[in-house]
Amino acid sequence: MSNQPTSLLELKKSLQKTFKDTVFLTKDEAYYKSRILKTPSIILNYKLGIGGFPTGRVVEFGGWQGTGKSTIAIQTMALNPGNYLYMDYERTATGQYLDKYGVPGSDVIVIRPPTLEEGGNIAKKAVESGIIDAVIWDSVPAMIPQITEEKDEGGSSQHGTGARVFGIHLKKMLNVYERNETCGFYINQIREKIGVMFGSPEYLPGGNSMKFYATQRFKVSAVGRNQYEKDWGVQGHMIKVDIIKNKLGTPGAEKYNIPFRQGVGIDIPVETYILACELKLFTGGNVLHYNDIKLGNGKKNHVQFLRDNPELVNEIREEIVSIMEASREHDSED
Repeated sequence: MSNQPTSLLELKKSLQKTFKDTVFLTKDEAYYKSRILKTPSIILNYKLGIGGFPTGRVVEFGGWQGTGKSTIAIQTMALNPGNYLYMDYERTATGQYLDKYGVPGSDVIVIRPPTLEEGGNIAKKAVESGIIDAVIWDSVPAMIPQITEEKDEGGSSQHGTGARVFGIHLKKMLNVYERNETCGFYINQIREKIGVMFGSPEYLPGGNSMKFYATQRFKVSAVGRNQYEKDWGVQGHMIKVDIIKNKLGTPGAEKYNIPFRQGVGIDIPVETYILACELKLFTGGNVLHYNDIKLGNGKKNHVQFLRDNPELVNEIREEIVSIMEASREHDSED
């Protein structure tokens, strides 16, 4: 009886002799070892509550095609220098495409696996090297199981097989992500069921497993394509973001819009302008000033001035972030 542990700390040490790094006390630093990959959108970082996407976890970005999901993933890679694995099931990622958004070819390995299982095996081996910061899976509907590929199946049987194999994939990869502090970023596309008479026909491929294994889940859509060019003088749209699940931050955050410029990604000057106006950092009416700097007359000219002065944009964004952080601290005290 004298060999029995008498405290949680002793019990933890006893269990760790057998089960090693799978046993933690919640006060241990190793228990909270997620790093944060900041996104290029400061409003998205703020709404998430932790400043971005966590490593060691699964993140799902779902929505209609052409809304900017892949671009946000690539821009996040560019903003957080590191080592990345891009699982290009859609065969769209090229060196020129990644370089366009600021991702050096030396920082990313592009893999084009034929099946879900082969991609999973490649990713598992790569992540276990311990040097991969994130794996981007583009996209879930294109991750066809091997048995479906061999039998050339279609219809509902394919969806059932795909969901079952995808669930096994997530269960296997989740532990690998956690042990190696790697973010598993899954891009998903909304599909529609045929013949649905009642309720929404929309669904996200992959079955129900993503609902349980993902730490963060997003549903995005594009709105205001025509209005965007009228307002800001360039082609683009607003990305309507709905945070479906957020286990590390504030759950159930309200929907909000992020400006997205065609061929560029998240429109940093427009986002900066909108947030600065909401926080009343500018003075004046049609002719705006930021401190002693004149931005011009009319919002198109305001934004164009910001596009021409990226250093000023960075200065304004730093002030916006400091205001948001102060607001969060104030809310937590209350």
